[in-house]
Parts: sequence; structure tokens; C-alpha cells
Amino acid sequence: MLWAIIVAVVVYFIYKFVNESNDVVAKTEKEGGMRKKYHVLLDFILTGHSDAKIVQETRTFISAGVSNYGGSTMFYIQQSSGGKCIIRYEIKNNPIISNYQLQWIFPDDMDQTLMLARMIADIQKKSF
Repeated sequence: MLWAIIVAVVVYFIYKFVNESNDVVAKTEKEGGMRKKYHVLLDFILTGHSDAKIVQETRTFISAGVSNYGGSTMFYIQQSSGGKCIIRYEIKNNPIISNYQLQWIFPDDMDQTLMLARMIADIQKKSF
């Protein structure tokens, strides 16, 4: 009997996870996909450096930035359940700046210029 309860609980959580994942994908696709939904953020990232580009894109994730002989500076944008957008900023292998990461969680419908203002302020604090 105990095994039946454990299996039922596991099946419930798997169903709930899959259902939430499908909802996130459907909502993002309804809004035009990651490139369109987060175009303000992506425009800022891609115009910041001539070598910047979109590196990877899925239905709920997009990464963009620069990776060259001077290291890499990347932004990772993840559409998450519960109406959340998770953004991670990462600098690696830069000869001048030590490796570090910053992460933000914003409501996915928040004005992206406000997201950028917060991110820029935090990056400046960390860099100086």
C-alpha cells in the first residue's frame, strides 16, 4: 500500500511539472518566442559589442553575448514558471576582470527597460 501512495505522489509531481512546462512554452510562443518577447534586452546586449551574437535559443531559453580571445561575457535569459524571467550574467576568462556571475529574477511582464536599469546598476557595482 505504501508503494502505491509513493508512486501516486511521484506521478502527480511529474504530471504537474510537465503541465507547468507546457504552459510556459505555450505562453512564450504566444508572445512570439524568446527573441521577440525579450527583444529590448537582446537589442541592448547585441549592440553592446560588434562581436555579440545569439549563441543558443530554445523555446524558453536564449543566450547572447561575446566570446573571443578576451574571454566571454554572456547573458542567459530563461522563461520560468510562475510568470518569472531568470537572467544570469556571466564573465569568464577575461584577462582584466575576475570570473563572476550575477542573477536576477523578474516578473516576465516587467518593463524591460526597468530590468536593464537594475541589471546595469548591479553590474556597475560589481565591476567597480
